[in-house]
Amino acid sequence: MRWLLDALQLYREQNSTSEVQITSVWMDTDNVDFAREPFDCAILLGNGHFGADTECHLLFQEWLIPICAPALERQAQTQLASCELIHPSHDRRDWLRWSQGAVDAPAINLWQGKLFDTLEQGHDGAISGHGVSMVTCCSSQEAINNGLLVLPFNQPVATGDGYYLVWPKTRQEAPNIKLLLQWLLDQVPVLNSKNLE
Repeated sequence: MRWLLDALQLYREQNSTSEVQITSVWMDTDNVDFAREPFDCAILLGNGHFGADTECHLLFQEWLIPICAPALERQAQTQLASCELIHPSHDRRDWLRWSQGAVDAPAINLWQGKLFDTLEQGHDGAISGHGVSMVTCCSSQEAINNGLLVLPFNQPVATGDGYYLVWPKTRQEAPNIKLLLQWLLDQVPVLNSKNLE
């Protein structure tokens, strides 16, 4: 959300004739019924299959990695099982996916810790020192660069999902959607490789 808000602010400044309104909705499985909901397009997390009546374009792949405040880094590296986990979703899927995909991942108790609704809330909880959270790699790059967060494990795990711009096929030639898509592709955050060495 932080990346998207910054990208859309710049978009508005440079494309004043194209109005963009934003709505955030929590869903267990990302989908939009464009016939019933008042959206021209949406950014959804998934595998690229959002229905026969939609078109989509991948913005970036989902790579998960643990983050924490610098004060918790050593404890997370040596005793992750004793750390308070922050789950950015109620189903705890992000920690589960990372622990199954990371090489020699430390043992964790998936059933303990704090439950939140979004990666953004998990990110903010980690900055405040409330535990070790899971994020999409590129979403916390600024906080990592500024020393607010660290990566206790340099093992990002691909989930097989990605963030897509999705729109109904009936609007596939809409110039504003094409303009927004190109803008978002140009603004996609890139993980600084020095943090994963």
